[in-house]
Amino acid sequence: MEKNVAVVYGWYLLALVAVLYGGTAARLFWLAQRLGRSPILFPRRGHSLQAWLGRGCAALITGIPALAAIYVFAPEWYRHLGPLELNGIDLRPALGLGSAHGVDLRPAPGLGSAGRKSAAWFAPWQPAGAALATVGVVVCLVSQAYLGDSLRAGMHTRDRTRLVTSGLYRHVRHPMYSGMMTSLVGLFLLVPSVTSAVMLVAGVAGYSFQAGVEEAHLLARHGEAYRQYLARTGRFLPRWPGEGGMGEERGER
Repeated sequence: MEKNVAVVYGWYLLALVAVLYGGTAARLFWLAQRLGRSPILFPRRGHSLQAWLGRGCAALITGIPALAAIYVFAPEWYRHLGPLELNGIDLRPALGLGSAHGVDLRPAPGLGSAGRKSAAWFAPWQPAGAALATVGVVVCLVSQAYLGDSLRAGMHTRDRTRLVTSGLYRHVRHPMYSGMMTSLVGLFLLVPSVTSAVMLVAGVAGYSFQAGVEEAHLLARHGEAYRQYLARTGRFLPRWPGEGGMGEERGER
């Protein structure tokens, strides 16, 4: 039973990935037709910082569906990706890595009977992971819609885009990155492993660094207008009431 539930969550993760990637690809294709050029600005060659960030982004984009597919279709391979043992409970049985796949189901050394209660850990955390991943995907796609023609993957100093300060961008400067990081937390809870943990840490570090680079570029590009926007918004979460400036600036930069 626990194995079947885990597989259902794996399929749900694959569906979320398909929605996010399909929606993003469609919007980038539409934008490329509208602009007459690719909105993907990460350099394909060279050793610049943006080039390396682009390669990291490509690796993450490839790794997420690969991890989900292995989890669903090849659970015997999943043990090589470092399934984690959390809260003193062996997660391997709940991951479907049981005797049906020729894997020893005995509790990990020192766990005693707790090792046989792995499904109890999964019961609360997999639904939480599914919820977080869903929220993250929705936030990401809605953020792309608000960006419109300003949507870019990567940054170029000569690229000129309008400043979007409406919708999710009214209180948060990088809601799309917030959505992606939320989805990565959901991924880790759905598929807890060393691999998903590395993806989470790398994703948070990469998006945080890219956000800082973009903010420096936009500050140089828009000057005081962006300085005021910085003062009243949070990078990934809204500012607490009373923190920073609360004046609202309408329009675009």
